[in-house]
Amino acid sequence: QLGADLPAPQRAGLLRDAGYWYRDMDQLHEARKLLEESLSLHPDSLGGYRTINELLPVLAGLRDEKRALEVMRHLLRLDPRNPTVFNDCFKFAAGWIVRSEMLSMIEELRVEHPNDEMVGANCDFYSGNLLMPDNPESARRRFIAARKVFRRILPQKHQVFRALRLILRRPP
Repeated sequence: QLGADLPAPQRAGLLRDAGYWYRDMDQLHEARKLLEESLSLHPDSLGGYRTINELLPVLAGLRDEKRALEVMRHLLRLDPRNPTVFNDCFKFAAGWIVRSEMLSMIEELRVEHPNDEMVGANCDFYSGNLLMPDNPESARRRFIAARKVFRRILPQKHQVFRALRLILRRPP
């Protein structure tokens, strides 16, 4: 099928599927090649998101931190108002990406969206999570700032409030 003249999104989907299969067979270099091509063909929207979710574990397996950070930056920019993109970055970064790199990435995003309260609140919430182990007081300030904004823009029963209550009940 890849030999046929296909529209970019369809070709990207086939490359992503093949990359998944190579990753599943632990052929990471071949998986990376296909997934990188897929991402270059269809970097935005749902197709790009799916490809990134396949590519990041490959980059983790290859221990390519520099490229992983580039791809995570791209992921965050796909929809910085959506906490799922932050969660996905955290999931893939866990245990091998330095927290300070993640904090820098989040701060860059905040600077790019100075007037978007939801992006700012997401940045505060996820920065707070990163700061907890080393700087719990600074983390607490971030969580409080996030809660203040979330209260204005999210429904009262939103799940983030439960998480914030649990976090802020802990002694610093």
